[in-house]
Amino acid sequence: MKYIIYGGGPAALIPATEDIIERHGRHVRWIGVDRGAFTLAESGISMEKAVGDFDSVSRREWETIKTAVQLPEIYPPEKNETDLELAVDFAEKQKPEQIVIVGGTGGRMDHFLSAVHLMEMSRSYLTIEDKVNRMCSLEAGLHCVSRSSFPYVSFLPATDTVEGLTLKGFRYDLSNRKLTKKSTLCISNEWNYTEAEVSFRTGRLLMVESRDMY
Repeated sequence: MKYIIYGGGPAALIPATEDIIERHGRHVRWIGVDRGAFTLAESGISMEKAVGDFDSVSRREWETIKTAVQLPEIYPPEKNETDLELAVDFAEKQKPEQIVIVGGTGGRMDHFLSAVHLMEMSRSYLTIEDKVNRMCSLEAGLHCVSRSSFPYVSFLPATDTVEGLTLKGFRYDLSNRKLTKKSTLCISNEWNYTEAEVSFRTGRLLMVESRDMY
C-alpha cells in the first residue's frame, strides 16, 4: 500500500497525475492537502482523505472536492500542526510501504523545510518528489539503490555527522569517510552503474536525486 500526499505547491513543479500513476502504479491511495485536494478532484482523482483549513478554495471548489473524497476534514487555520503533518500522520497510521509527498516544494521555504523534517522523523519510508527532484532519508546501514532518470545524486547529513560513509557504483566513489553538515563533498555526484551502494555506520543521510530545470 502506497500513499500519495498531494499538496498545493506551485503547479509548474508538480508532476502530472498521469506521470505519478505511471511511476507509482494505479492502486495508490491519494490524500489531498488543502488546495491540492481541488486539483486532484478536478483531475478526476478519487481521494481517500482531504485535509486542511481550505481557506484557499472557493465555495464552488469545495463542492468539487466533496464529490471526490471519502473523508473530507476541515481544520481551523489556528492549530499546532500543519496541514501536511496531519496528512502524513493519517497515512502513517495505515502502515503503508511508502508515503510520497508531491506539491510540497517550490513555494514557501518554511513549508518545504517542515516537509523535510516530517520526512526525517517519519516512521515510514517517505519521499518528497517534484519534476526535478526526489528526496529520501536513509538510516545507518547498507542501502542498495538503483539508477533513476535523475542524472545527479547528492548526499547531505541530516545529523551533525555521518560516520563511515562509503559510496560504490557512482562516478565519485567514497570509502569510509566522515561527513559533517558544513561539508559539500557529496553534492552533484552521478550514477556510474545501474546499481549502486550507500553505506554508513552512524547518523542519518538525505539522498537527493535531481536534474536541471532548463
